[in-house]
Amino acid sequence: MKNRTLFLSVIILFIVMAGLLTHNSDILLSSLFFVFFLLFDLILLPDSRDIKLMASRRCEQSRKNGQAIVNINLEIKNLSNKSLYIHFNDTVPKNVVVSGTLSHFAVIKPGEITSLTYSFEAVYGVFSWNQLVINVSGPLGCFQNKVAVDGNGKIIVQPQFKKIGAFKSHPWKTLSSQGIFQTARSGVSTDFFGVREYHPGDSLKNLYWKLSAKHPGKFFTKEFVQEQNASITLVVDVRRNMEALCAGKSIFDDEINLAAALSEMFLNQGNQVGLSIVGLKNFFVRSGYGKRQLHRILNGLAEVAVKENIDLYSSLFSLNRKLFSPKTQYIFISPFHFDDIGYYRYLRSLGYQIILICPDIFDFTHLKKNAVNDRSLRMCKIERKLYLDLIAQMSIRVIDWKIDQAIQPVLKNLLTKPLRIKKM
Repeated sequence: MKNRTLFLSVIILFIVMAGLLTHNSDILLSSLFFVFFLLFDLILLPDSRDIKLMASRRCEQSRKNGQAIVNINLEIKNLSNKSLYIHFNDTVPKNVVVSGTLSHFAVIKPGEITSLTYSFEAVYGVFSWNQLVINVSGPLGCFQNKVAVDGNGKIIVQPQFKKIGAFKSHPWKTLSSQGIFQTARSGVSTDFFGVREYHPGDSLKNLYWKLSAKHPGKFFTKEFVQEQNASITLVVDVRRNMEALCAGKSIFDDEINLAAALSEMFLNQGNQVGLSIVGLKNFFVRSGYGKRQLHRILNGLAEVAVKENIDLYSSLFSLNRKLFSPKTQYIFISPFHFDDIGYYRYLRSLGYQIILICPDIFDFTHLKKNAVNDRSLRMCKIERKLYLDLIAQMSIRVIDWKIDQAIQPVLKNLLTKPLRIKKM
């Protein structure tokens, strides 16, 4: 619309200059037509105080072949006393495929509603809209007033993940609540733990009558293994300097999907699960139980898609361990940086159990040896292997994760075996 006004103004100026140079009054009179054209549109332009518009946005999502299809319906209602010529452009996040148009022009009478409908695909993320700027013009579109209305909306697309089959690990520390992990203490379960002498107040149904018959005057009772829940904190590393891209796909996507699958598995077992995202500004989800906690964690993982919130350089020392239980078991999902060794050593010195799942960047990017990078690529892989071996010597379980391979067998083989603890 600005271009149209500028174009007409240039034509008027050109005609006037031509009339003055040629001293021809007919040429000067012809410019009046364009002047009246502009004045007519300016007179019919609604005053900004008389423009009353209301916007409402409805966001819905559906799944198709692992992709989320987000449907947006934006409605504009005219609350003014006159017809309005409106034009607006809606915004969408970058790097999404949009079906439909984002621009809309309409003439709406008083009380009428016009709508804009479009859709786009997304893997996961948080999508939000704030104010919507609407251009209200005259009937000829030469002049316009801008009006900001509340077109707020928000939708969270949770990551889609493949479920991991349940298995029992061996946490060093457990919570006092009843669960599935066997401890070295007696309690209520079906697995036999041992026999001890009967004390007043013990349940009579657990009396060991056969052993009591062999020792006249004494009674013995059976003890069973106590089963408790574990506290697990998932730490996802999305620092921007740790990101690797290949064919338009980020290594963070695989980290997010794995964290979602692990949280679903541990929560279904009745454990307490929390989430901390390193690189996302002060973001964490406190430990909790059940389906609501899974919903909170999935929403938190979707925040990673908002690239503006990710720090370029951050450190594992930004992780606030005081937010979680002192008996928690940390599961780090991180591509690993040699500067992180100090923090792993620090956590181990405090007695925390740590599991490091380290995705192989070289495997993810499909780097191949050639005459140029043969030696450098081998050196990088050897250096990475040495650092992971150094971490493993701290009694930290390390999984060198080949992203193209299924991780469930590796996790099951490693976590179901008790680990010898080295004193730090």
